[in-house]
Amino acid sequence: MHRVAGRIVAALLLLVFSPLLLLIVAAVAIFRRGPLFSYRPSVRLPAAGDPDRWETFSLPALTSGVAASAAAHFALCFLPGLPSVVMGRLALVGVPARTREEVEALPADWRAMYLRSRVGLVQEAFVQHGSGATADDRYAAEIFYSVSAGVRLDASILLRYAGRIFGLGSRKLRSRAVTGGAS
Repeated sequence: MHRVAGRIVAALLLLVFSPLLLLIVAAVAIFRRGPLFSYRPSVRLPAAGDPDRWETFSLPALTSGVAASAAAHFALCFLPGLPSVVMGRLALVGVPARTREEVEALPADWRAMYLRSRVGLVQEAFVQHGSGATADDRYAAEIFYSVSAGVRLDASILLRYAGRIFGLGSRKLRSRAVTGGAS
């Protein structure tokens, strides 16, 4: 049920933001040389512990690197990834997509936890720390997400992600809650 709800929400978001996505794709096509989309071969989760049994899928993005800001992530990663959510290849919220080599390079305990999770467009570590998340930040966020995943946590992460997009970082949100909304 949770997965179906995520796919429906993704379809609605794709419908609402399709004009913006088309404008972004057109702008990137005009100003960038080379291929428009980058496709990252990612391990499909959840997966067995045996690397020979791992399946992969291609995750499209308009950037081949890490988006520096939430707005850039939204435009270059989140919006282009929505069709993959609609098709059931990944979720709106989850752990980051990783290649086979990246998964194999994870420490054993992290890899075991990662393989039981699901890949999502938005991750707890990005919402909490932005693109500057350390390996420890990512590990803690992924462990937390893997044991706490559910509708409420996903909704919370998506709301905080939206807050980041609109410049309402966690410090601003906390200060408004403490002062009763006055800045």
